[in-house]
Amino acid sequence: MNGATVLSEKQGFMPAEPCSGRLIADGMAALLQNLGSVLSRRGKIIGHLKAMAVSGENFIQMSLTSLPHVGVKADPDWYGQVYHHWDLTITLIVFGFSEAQLRPILAEALQGTVFASL
Repeated sequence: MNGATVLSEKQGFMPAEPCSGRLIADGMAALLQNLGSVLSRRGKIIGHLKAMAVSGENFIQMSLTSLPHVGVKADPDWYGQVYHHWDLTITLIVFGFSEAQLRPILAEALQGTVFASL
């Protein structure tokens, strides 16, 4: 197997209506699950999938290395806030896929989440 491919994308969100920390977190978890499902082989992801949302001083970070377990690290205030804007960074470190193969998989996975409608 060749070396890992790394793809990192950052996207800003400024929805018409503010979003709760829970809604954003649920969208991130769904995104990682969608990606993991497509990229998995025999129930294991060959690599590491990460997503991080940041708004001002508030942040939440999620990672997935084995389905269906999404690891979560969030600042204590994340879930108690509503957000008018935030940046979402997604980083994929995956063996067995090229960057050209990963880009459409990432775009499709985003469409299957709340982020597609924002």
